[in-house]
Amino acid sequence: MMALLASKGNTHEHDFLVRLQEEHGIENIAIVMSKSPEQRVKETLAYMQNGCPFIYQAQLQRNQFAGSADFLVRIPGQSNLGDYRYEAWDTKLSTTTPPYFLIQLCCYSWMLEDVQGVRPEEAAIILGDLTEERFRIARYYSYFDRIKMNFLLACSS
Repeated sequence: MMALLASKGNTHEHDFLVRLQEEHGIENIAIVMSKSPEQRVKETLAYMQNGCPFIYQAQLQRNQFAGSADFLVRIPGQSNLGDYRYEAWDTKLSTTTPPYFLIQLCCYSWMLEDVQGVRPEEAAIILGDLTEERFRIARYYSYFDRIKMNFLLACSS
């Protein structure tokens, strides 16, 4: 059952990638292909510094936290990168958004803040029916921050 769900999730993610390629052109989507996490972080950073409009399978890292965002999407705004910044988009098979999806988006946003010098204002989830739900990160960030702090305290005990 878990293998079937993972396969369906990968198909959903790939279908959304194809949709972006059709709408925005294949040349506007960078795909992180490195094998090691360290190389994936470097590749993601290089794509961000080059201002790629979409980055697929972006590897993010901050302190002892790391994760792979399905997509980073370039939006207008000032950052350490220039006159643009990135926000995270994640694909999910679900047709609703449970709270732990938002915690994941907050964590990606926290890691992005370390790279670009500003926390993204929003993030998005592309649901199983391909609808896009957008969320203001500030609404959930203090909850995420408390969970992160409690986790770090538990790990150090």
